[in-house]
Amino acid sequence: MLSDQEGYPVTAACELLELQRSTFYYQSEQVDECELEAVIEDIAGKYPTYGTRRVTQELRRFPYELQVNRKRVRR
Repeated sequence: MLSDQEGYPVTAACELLELQRSTFYYQSEQVDECELEAVIEDIAGKYPTYGTRRVTQELRRFPYELQVNRKRVRR
């Protein structure tokens, strides 16, 4: 972090960069690995011919609405 390395206060650094403090502290929501595996297995069970691209598309649709990279699905 900028404030840890250089000693600048977060408020001053954010003003300098024209960045909201909430954006500075934002952490994206992480998907639980076990939950993700269960959902992927569920989709693969329903649609056994789906590859990683289609499974990823399915994860991004309504019931799940998860933002997951295709490489993560492949693993």
